[in-house]
Amino acid sequence: MLTENIMHSCIQRLLQDDQNPRAEDIECLCKLLSTVGQQLETPQVKGKAGMSQQQLADLERAAAGNGRKLMDAYFERIKRLSQNEKLESRLRFMLLDVVEQRSRGWETRRKKEG
Repeated sequence: MLTENIMHSCIQRLLQDDQNPRAEDIECLCKLLSTVGQQLETPQVKGKAGMSQQQLADLERAAAGNGRKLMDAYFERIKRLSQNEKLESRLRFMLLDVVEQRSRGWETRRKKEG
């Protein structure tokens, strides 16, 4: 299992070139976000021994706020990318699908078979 920091690093790298991104970067970004986006949006906090319930709740709230801020920044960039006329329409629609998936609480449009 990869850590949240590694996932954020991957997303940032995939979003690095927002003027002329590579098609495979956009495809990977969309697949990665549809797979782990919900977990990154609401990160899990591991309590430490001796922490009170209140301390743990405060830590979870802070982590959720930070995760949400990062995801908001990513999605601002994704929305700009989806309006980039230089991108193939297939890629723009992939980006819009991820934006839509997030707005639905990370529910997929179609249920996966299997």
